[in-house]
Amino acid sequence: MVRRPCEVVQPHHRARASSPFQTSAFPSDGRVKQAGYALFLARHHGLPTRVLDWTANVLYALYFACMEHVDHDGNVWAFRQRGYAHVLDAFDLVDQDEAQLLSSKPSRVKIVHPVFNSARLIAQEGGFTLHSDPWRPLEDLVGVRFGKRSLDIEHLYRWLIPKRAKPTLLRELSGLGVSHRNVFPELDGIARSLWETEALWNPDRQRPNSGLQPTAARKRMRPPRLKPRR
Repeated sequence: MVRRPCEVVQPHHRARASSPFQTSAFPSDGRVKQAGYALFLARHHGLPTRVLDWTANVLYALYFACMEHVDHDGNVWAFRQRGYAHVLDAFDLVDQDEAQLLSSKPSRVKIVHPVFNSARLIAQEGGFTLHSDPWRPLEDLVGVRFGKRSLDIEHLYRWLIPKRAKPTLLRELSGLGVSHRNVFPELDGIARSLWETEALWNPDRQRPNSGLQPTAARKRMRPPRLKPRR
């Protein structure tokens, strides 16, 4: 699986934010009364939690790496699952209470298969990993000893996406049918896709503050050869 970008926040901020999300989102989706569903839905709608969202579609992962922060290099992350991994599903987490989900013991990084209960999750071919210490980046766990069945990842890979290549890659992805409209199948996704297309293909008429620079969009650049880093 490959990963989309994720924000990082202090653990106590996450604990405070998850409960208000449950109560605030309940009128829209009654499932969030359960801690497991709340974590998945909150993360997938942009709230930092102890789960990371991933996609099984490498083109979508490349889009996520290019769509934001165009003035900085991006990364596509991927992992190989351990052969003996005891993969969880969403119902395993729904059966746990919030104290268990927020516990930092024992140390673990678990793959979680979600319930595909939203159009966005289906469109993004999403999946999750659950982290007992979400404050610690995945790459910092290399060499750390875990208990049996506590670590589901065998290898972690990273491909660097140079910032100068992002406009070209976004245009090529658009030609392959990968755009904000497909990745976020809601009205907001359609709206952003329309002005994103203008910025990519008609840079002189670019919408102000779109994030894509006209000079960079006009330059023809060869896509980089991506090399995995372990």
